[in-house]
Amino acid sequence: MAKFQNALSSWSEIKPQSRGNEYAGLRWERVKSIVHMNLKSERVEERIDAAKSIPSVVELVKVLSHLCRNPDPEDLVAFNSAVCLGRLCVKDESAQVRLVRAMEESKDTHLKAKKKKKKKKKKKKKKKKKKKKKKKKKKEKKKKKNKKKKMKKKKRKKKKRRRR
Repeated sequence: MAKFQNALSSWSEIKPQSRGNEYAGLRWERVKSIVHMNLKSERVEERIDAAKSIPSVVELVKVLSHLCRNPDPEDLVAFNSAVCLGRLCVKDESAQVRLVRAMEESKDTHLKAKKKKKKKKKKKKKKKKKKKKKKKKKKEKKKKKNKKKKMKKKKRKKKKRRRR
């Protein structure tokens, strides 16, 4: 009984108070009763399993998953739904695809810097390959020139020998 009273007294500390009476009323009482009825366990794993088995959470996951399937890449609701599914540790293909795409197309400077770094590395590799190819070609040309020179020298020597 003491634990229950402790939980109720600490509930007022947990309950957000920033927007006046927005968190008062029947809706908030339902949330409070769901939390108290289903999430009492001492073990974290049991609380997580209990939260996932609450019918409202199951429905929430279904709704969020449905919202993620919107094909519009600029849809902020779909993106936020994908983030929520990720935070709920729900594996959803459409949410995963949306989050990956958002990271790839992000305007965040940190992500852009990482992309630029990768692009620079690729460019450097390409440049190195091109340089190697050019060097090979130059070497081959030099070899050909040297062969031609040697052949010319041999021909000259032969001509000189014949003249004698």
